[in-house]
Amino acid sequence: MTTKGQNTPKLVEKLENKRMYCEQPFVLAALVAELVIDSCAAKIEHVDEDLNAIEEESGLHGYDNRPRGNPLNMDFMRAIQILQFSNRTLGLDIIRLQFIVPTLQKIAVESRKFAADQLGLETQVVFSDGLRMMEELVDSLENYCNNQLLRAGFQEKRIQTQLSVVSHLYHFYERLFIV
Repeated sequence: MTTKGQNTPKLVEKLENKRMYCEQPFVLAALVAELVIDSCAAKIEHVDEDLNAIEEESGLHGYDNRPRGNPLNMDFMRAIQILQFSNRTLGLDIIRLQFIVPTLQKIAVESRKFAADQLGLETQVVFSDGLRMMEELVDSLENYCNNQLLRAGFQEKRIQTQLSVVSHLYHFYERLFIV
C-alpha cells in the first residue's frame, strides 16, 4: 500500500528498468536522486500550467492560439494566492535540486573509488563497462537536474512578472469599481 509522497513502487520500477546497473552499489542513490528530480519536474510543470491559466484568464499574453480573458473580470485574490503558493513551491524545489547536484557528483566520485578498489588499483582511472554506464547515468541525471533548475528559474521570473501585473490590475480595478 502506498500513501501520497511515497515512491517505493516507482523506485522498484526504476530498478527493474535499469537492471544493467544493479552491480553498481551507488545505483540506488542515483535512482533516488532521479525520483527527487522527477518530483521537482512535475511540480515545475504544474506551476507552468497555473501560470498559463492566469495569463489566459487575464488575457495578458501574446499567443493567438490561447484564450484571452478580460483582465478586469479575473479573480485577483485567487490569482495572487496561486502566484504566492507557486513561488514558495518553486523556492523549495530549487533548494532540493541544488542539493541533488553535489550529491550526484559525490555518487560519481564514490563509484570511481569503488571500481578502483574492486580492481585493486591505486588510481581512480578505471575503465570498466559498469563504471562507464554508471557515470553516464549520473551525467544524465546531473544534466536533467540542471535543466530543471533552469526551468524553475524561468518560472520564478514569470511569477514575479505576473505578481506585479496582477497587483497593478487589482489597484486599477479598485479605483474604477470600489468606492
